[in-house]
Amino acid sequence: MRHLDNILVFVKVAEFESISKAARALDMPISTVSRKLSVLESDLGVSLVRRTTRRVILTPQGRDFFNQCMEPLAKLQEAEQVLTQTQEKPEGTLAISVPMLLSQDPFMDFLSRFSKEHSGILIDLYITNTYLNLVGENIDVAIRFGHLKDSNVVAAKLGKSLPKGACHLEEPIMGAGITYTLALTWPRCRSRCAIFEN
Repeated sequence: MRHLDNILVFVKVAEFESISKAARALDMPISTVSRKLSVLESDLGVSLVRRTTRRVILTPQGRDFFNQCMEPLAKLQEAEQVLTQTQEKPEGTLAISVPMLLSQDPFMDFLSRFSKEHSGILIDLYITNTYLNLVGENIDVAIRFGHLKDSNVVAAKLGKSLPKGACHLEEPIMGAGITYTLALTWPRCRSRCAIFEN
């Protein structure tokens, strides 16, 4: 809405009944506040305020307009506060896909610490050597070794590949907000197993 900034200025002027006080509250020059108020009045085709040497008085049209603006502006400020709080404290579900090699203690310890530090985030962890369809499976983050087959994936190099070796699978971390989906096809694997790749 092209008038929104000017409307915000008008509301402050109406609240303080003063252009200079509104300018201080908005951290704007007095001339800018006065100009924005004049532009709004010109755009609307009505006089919203009467200026005197001591204060600003709302006209009847200005009072009506002020009353109509208050609720929508309050809702906009509330929406901005909610958005700011969400950015300050992340929350939601984070789906992560990792190869079986990362199911060992160091990475699990990292996830456990992350989960405790960000209690608003629920982690869905998919441990599989299969390259999942990130969009189709709703995967937010995938860690993989080797070259990417899909050139449309946005990727960042985390480090050098580790040699293939033992993979130790633990019980799910209780109370840490992490759920596992293990892609195990070995018939002898239960809660713990060591997998060796050649």
